[in-house]
Amino acid sequence: MSNDCLQRALQEEFIFQVVNASINPGLYLSRTGTHNDDTWLLAGDRVSNIVGVPFGYDNGKMIKVVVANEVSTTFDIEIYHHLGNEASLTLLTTVVIVTNSVQTFSIADFGSVPIPQDVQIAAKVVNTTATKPRATGIYITALGN
Repeated sequence: MSNDCLQRALQEEFIFQVVNASINPGLYLSRTGTHNDDTWLLAGDRVSNIVGVPFGYDNGKMIKVVVANEVSTTFDIEIYHHLGNEASLTLLTTVVIVTNSVQTFSIADFGSVPIPQDVQIAAKVVNTTATKPRATGIYITALGN
């Protein structure tokens, strides 16, 4: 493959990624109050393992996760997909929050994470420390067709 062809292919992929990212509004889950281990975040006012954030894109993949928390403490967020009411609940990735009130993760941190089409996204707080997380929100950016 010539350098011109390679350059053109890279430019086309970049444009594809930008267009996909700009049309995808992102996935948001949150929870107020203090969280113990195994606390599911909410999608709106519903527990996300029962009714998660819908993801209807084909060839989906997670590219960024931003986690905000009211207190500076250490805990993990497990991100799942499912078909509703915990049917086929499948772990996508885990991000580790280390004493930051806001932390950003990208593909470099968690690798390539494919998301199937027509699933719901859920998230759970796990591995909390003595200082429990409080008022946590996560924003997931994903790409797809």
